[in-house]
Amino acid sequence: MRWVLTVLMSLMAVASAWACGIVLPSPDDRPPIPRPIPVPGFSIRFRHMEATIVDGVVQVNARQAFVNEAPYQREGIYLFPAPENAAVNRLALVIDGKTYEAELLSRDEAVRTYERIVGARRDPALLEFVNRQTFRLRIFPFPPQGQREVIVRYDQLLRRQGNTYRFVYPLRVERLSDKPVREASITVRIRSRLPIKTVYSPTHPISVRRPSEREAIVTYEASNVREQDDFVLYYSVAEGEFGATLLPYRNRPDRDGYFLLFLSPQLEWERSKVLPKDIVFVFDRTGSMSGEKIEQAKEALKFCIERLNSDDRFNVIAFNESPDLLWRDLRLATEGNKREAIRFAEQLTAQGGTNINEALLTALPLLADRERPRFVMFLTDGLPTVGETNVDRILANVRKANEAKARIFVFGVGYDVNAVFLDRLANENGGASIYVRPNESVEAKIADLFSLLSEPVLTDVQVTFDGVRVRDVYPKQVPDLFKGTEVVLAGAYAEGGKATVRVTGKVGGKERTFTFNLEFPDRETEHDFVPRIWAARKIGYLLDELATRGRSPELIDEIVRLSKEFGVLTEFTAFLVTEPTVPLADLRTRVDMELRRAAEARTGTWAVAQAINRQVLQRATANYDLAMGNQAPVRQQAGMAMHGLGGVLGGYGGFSVPGAAGPPAQVIVGRSGEVQAITGMQVVGNRAFAQRGRQWVDLRFDPQKQQVIKVRQFSKAVLQLIEVRPDLAKFIALGEDVIIAVDDKLAVQIGAEGKTELSDDDLKLLKASAPTSVSNRESHGGGQSNSLFAAILVAVGTTLFAFAKRLLLC
Repeated sequence: MRWVLTVLMSLMAVASAWACGIVLPSPDDRPPIPRPIPVPGFSIRFRHMEATIVDGVVQVNARQAFVNEAPYQREGIYLFPAPENAAVNRLALVIDGKTYEAELLSRDEAVRTYERIVGARRDPALLEFVNRQTFRLRIFPFPPQGQREVIVRYDQLLRRQGNTYRFVYPLRVERLSDKPVREASITVRIRSRLPIKTVYSPTHPISVRRPSEREAIVTYEASNVREQDDFVLYYSVAEGEFGATLLPYRNRPDRDGYFLLFLSPQLEWERSKVLPKDIVFVFDRTGSMSGEKIEQAKEALKFCIERLNSDDRFNVIAFNESPDLLWRDLRLATEGNKREAIRFAEQLTAQGGTNINEALLTALPLLADRERPRFVMFLTDGLPTVGETNVDRILANVRKANEAKARIFVFGVGYDVNAVFLDRLANENGGASIYVRPNESVEAKIADLFSLLSEPVLTDVQVTFDGVRVRDVYPKQVPDLFKGTEVVLAGAYAEGGKATVRVTGKVGGKERTFTFNLEFPDRETEHDFVPRIWAARKIGYLLDELATRGRSPELIDEIVRLSKEFGVLTEFTAFLVTEPTVPLADLRTRVDMELRRAAEARTGTWAVAQAINRQVLQRATANYDLAMGNQAPVRQQAGMAMHGLGGVLGGYGGFSVPGAAGPPAQVIVGRSGEVQAITGMQVVGNRAFAQRGRQWVDLRFDPQKQQVIKVRQFSKAVLQLIEVRPDLAKFIALGEDVIIAVDDKLAVQIGAEGKTELSDDDLKLLKASAPTSVSNRESHGGGQSNSLFAAILVAVGTTLFAFAKRLLLC
């Protein structure tokens, strides 16, 4: 048994996921005369994948249906480029009920094949896969408008890092399809001996169902989609009440690393350990709430009251010129008290002015018991007009009254609110501000948040790091943990090493400390999405500082730097998409002017839009959060990660751009409250590229500082470039004209003009610019010996696989 597992552990180090291929016309394809213009290719009608993971052992069944869009019979070439570092010794395909074995190409033959197809198509997208292990199968005949179904089956061992498994299902090759994929679905069933903690995808908005502590079912569905990223899924396993999952990224030893840290409670909790809470509902009943708003607010209030636990305590305050308390103190949520509160809610009418100060100062003294979680749910649709109306004095009064540190969750309804004030009210009191625009449901947003707050399991949370120096960790105040949610911290670290992470908080009314020993590596390039998430959060917090404290040249400079370096745009830097090479000094001046105008909007549509955009940045946990914007669920807007979005999506979150190659890289809420896509930008790995005409420009490119090597597209020089810097291949594949910032002093432009062969000096420059100690995952062109060794291991492992899998399932 130990010998078998030793061999399997060796295999884990070299095996990676492989899955979707693509059908392309043969380079010898000769359309009949007269030729159709343009010559149609092949499209993907559907792609369905099902995977079962049992303790890191994966079985995959993938089905794809390809359609010959041409009006004539032709040959199709099915190409399967295995992911980086994968070693596949056999690939079986079932086509129209018959089983075929795909041909494994030698490296030279694969390069020649890609070179011929790329040259014939005049499309550089395949160049990303030149150094990959490649399988090929010819499909003939392929009738006009005919369909061929391909089924791929394989087994795989996942590589485990610490307590975390990573599963990759390659989809980027689907960008070569003539049309978007009409139907796409992914289902992954996970079973584990150890309890499953975090289940997370940085690339796709997944739905997660948890039948038990040791099971998870992950689904993703889309229609009419062009996938821009491979499907990546992480899951972690651990005993104990809480789990900590670390996803680090550091590509150079002379620069900071970045990390995401997931804190996850166990799925099943004893009832005695779910903390009873104290909560006060403070609802605006002023005249401006009349009509549908007050009716929705009443329904939301009734929903919350009905779902209180029997040992919770609560009260309701409805306010206009003065607060109207249901009771003078908190009452247990007995059935009788809940019925009385519901009757109180049903009788509310909208009239009068808005005395926010007195309403909050009436609520906070009720929440004096520090032994229980304490919450205020505060809803308003207007400005303070009665009593104390100075927002700075209201905030000072709340700070003084909130001695017990109750968390205040704020709902701003409509555009007639002071967004900066509401943000400060929530942030200074450990809560979150959520905005309900005129076309959105008040009831749905309140109900969604309250469902998450219903079962607190760890409160007054503090996180400390010993052994590794970390900085700029966001959020700065760690939220409470609730059953079914997790907290995601994003930060930077200076040097790698072993760290002790301590999480302290109250469980079942008693203070507890949970200790996790984690490794922050000197070099790790697998999780390349992490730096952009960290940068988004930092920009969001810097914008908050500007909104509350006024303009600062240092903060503006930092926002500009982060936007360019990490490709995270804001409403103030979105013009970088059309002007990616604007000089830094001009960029600062323009951003300063935009911020000056924005600061004048404290209330109204533009103020609320800015607040929403800041929140999206501050609470991002994945790139698709930035692509969904305010359409993300309330749990995301409230800073609670619970990756269970789901649904049939066109792009992300139902938001797509007509004619776009895929979902937008980012969306923002504009001045008039409309959702705007930042088009003309693509995020690839940890880089962002802006489209300038037919050219894609790396936002890190600075023509004043970087020497440019010009290379002619589709020439030998491109293959030389990929050979010496394989990490640049995915950027070269963006289009026929691309500018890539290689490092701080060097850039490469691939286009219609330039060198057809690189000189020795060029190659030396490019090698010198490569990050030192390039990891195996980046250097997938790392020589025949590594590929041969990997292939031998997989070949040996194949004979043991079925037996080992049975042992693991026992």
